[in-house]
Amino acid sequence: MQDIVLESLLKQSYKMYKLFNGTFTHILERGSREALVHKLDLFFPQYIQSLYIERADIVDAFDGIQFLPLDKNSYLRVQCFINLTEATFPCVKYSVFLYQDHVVWSGLEQHDMRVLYKYLTGMLLRQKSDAGDAGQHDGFVTGPEDLTDPETPINAPRLYVTMVDATDELHLIIYQTNGVKLGLLVDGSFVMDLAFYQRLHTFIAPHTKYLDNLISEQQARRAASIMEIQYKYLYFNHMNLAQKSSFMTLPKKAGAQVVSGLAPEYVRYLTDMHSDFCRSQEDSEIILKTRGDWWVVGRKSDQREFFVILNVKNANLIDINEEIRRLSATHFGNIFFID
Repeated sequence: MQDIVLESLLKQSYKMYKLFNGTFTHILERGSREALVHKLDLFFPQYIQSLYIERADIVDAFDGIQFLPLDKNSYLRVQCFINLTEATFPCVKYSVFLYQDHVVWSGLEQHDMRVLYKYLTGMLLRQKSDAGDAGQHDGFVTGPEDLTDPETPINAPRLYVTMVDATDELHLIIYQTNGVKLGLLVDGSFVMDLAFYQRLHTFIAPHTKYLDNLISEQQARRAASIMEIQYKYLYFNHMNLAQKSSFMTLPKKAGAQVVSGLAPEYVRYLTDMHSDFCRSQEDSEIILKTRGDWWVVGRKSDQREFFVILNVKNANLIDINEEIRRLSATHFGNIFFID
């Protein structure tokens, strides 16, 4: 376990606890030390078991977000749907829209969205799998189990979202239609009875079905036209937390092996490079050659980190630099990197 990965896991653990329980100070002010100890005892043993520390790597260190690029019209349709939902149901304070675990729209601050994204794409999936309810879903993931049963249990987790000068206490409603996953954060003081969920379902179901079909068709066309990149690359942007990779499965599922067809030592090289970049505020570049004629290149530029792994026989530093320049110009032309 490399230090920078373990440090990131420790910070993520507290952030996840804080999202669902509030800060230590918040709990002490509203309760007692015994209440804080009880909450810690309930949360951390279960959470730590979900970490799979032996499989942690640079993806865990970045803890980034996968965004989904859409054309302008499709994105505006999603935005209009979110605005209409929040206007129709004023109790909804923030909304999050994902498609196949990629963020399309979020009304949360990035630091809160980062933690919620990890929950929506990792921990929640694991919990549903343990309960035998994983896979495709159509309806409320959190909320009432049966919209037609007046006695049905209603489960909406309570979240604590940190704003500039206060902490908002909210309920989390998750509604899923195939690839679309909609998160609605409702005012904590609002009473959410079965009639509310029935109205909400009636309103959002046609929209989520339409948007699921719309985005699915667009992604199918996009997949058919994308040229496959032969290089193995990993990209992370510290400003908006965006991450992208050609050889790692992102987002990382709980307990999943994210590296395939790549020796573990190469991931350690990337993590060591990332650790070196974190020690300096300057833009920099590291190039490493392995015994098997593989080259590992890491670049840090303007709070962005970019790593490439490639195999070029009988190459020198000039050749590798030209390869990286061509790759950046072809596939990352709209992103600034140092030369």
